[in-house]
Amino acid sequence: MSSAPRIPAEAFKAVAEADLPCLICGSPHAPNVAAFVPTSAEAKFVAGPPAAGKQRVLIYRACNRCLGDAARDPDRFERLLLQAVSSSRERQ
Repeated sequence: MSSAPRIPAEAFKAVAEADLPCLICGSPHAPNVAAFVPTSAEAKFVAGPPAAGKQRVLIYRACNRCLGDAARDPDRFERLLLQAVSSSRERQ
């Protein structure tokens, strides 16, 4: 059985307390905790189907530079985020 948090508040807390790098660029200084809800067909394909009646949410660490990039070009940021998720799934 997975030890992953079951509710968003627990997941946010776990990610905030973890010493994780920025998911996008790998920077070790990633003070921000962010969430991504896949809505596009591509995002849903990459993230995988959620359980019945559930919504998939990716909670991750991000550096200030990447969050700034996300604000300036959200579509490009989503593509980078999906690439990072795809890469991490391939390594598992």
